[in-house]
Amino acid sequence: VAAGVNKVAANWDGRSHIATENYRLRDALDCYCTGSNWCYVAAYSAGDMMVGYALDLYGGTPRYKKVPVPNASGVCTNSDGRTQTGWNIKWVRVAAGAAGGSELANVGAWAVSEPLVADLKTATARSLYDHNDTAGTVFYMYAGAKGALYSAVLPGQDDEVVAYHSSGAISGSSGGSYCNPRDWFCNDLTLGP
Repeated sequence: VAAGVNKVAANWDGRSHIATENYRLRDALDCYCTGSNWCYVAAYSAGDMMVGYALDLYGGTPRYKKVPVPNASGVCTNSDGRTQTGWNIKWVRVAAGAAGGSELANVGAWAVSEPLVADLKTATARSLYDHNDTAGTVFYMYAGAKGALYSAVLPGQDDEVVAYHSSGAISGSSGGSYCNPRDWFCNDLTLGP
C-alpha cells in the first residue's frame, strides 16, 4: 500500500540509544525537508522519541539546504550553500508513541538488554529532552486500547506495550492513568492544547 507521495524511510537500527542513532533522522530531514521541500512525518513507537529529540535539540539550529542526488538513493548534496533554521515539517503523526516511555521497560518485561530499552524507561524517556519544544511542529497522536493481562503494570488503557499517557503525549513526571472518554476507572485522554 502506498504510504504517501515521494515517501522516504529514515531508517535507524531500532535498538541503539536515541542519541546514538538520531543523526540518521537528522540526515534525512536535512536531505528531504529543507529549501523548497516540505515533509509530513509519520512515526511509530520509539520513532516518536526519535523525532521529538531531533526537534527539541536540533530544530532551532542552522541546517544546510540540501537536495537529493538523482539516481543515488539517500545521497544528498548542498543546494546553494545557504542555511535555514530547522526543517520544513507540516506535521508529525505518531501511532502508539513511546516518547514518555513504557512501564514495561521499568519492570524488565522486555527480555532484552538493548540500549533502546534503557531509553524507554519512563524516567529516562521523560528527561531525555524537552517534550514541549517541538520547534513549532504540531504532533497528532494516536493511541491503541487493546490491552492484555501482562499489561496490568501499565496505568489506564494501553496497546499492550505503551500506556495512554505516553501515546497521548501526557508524559509529565508521573504519567497518570488515562482512558477513553467516559471510562469510569481513570481520567479521560482528551485533546491537548
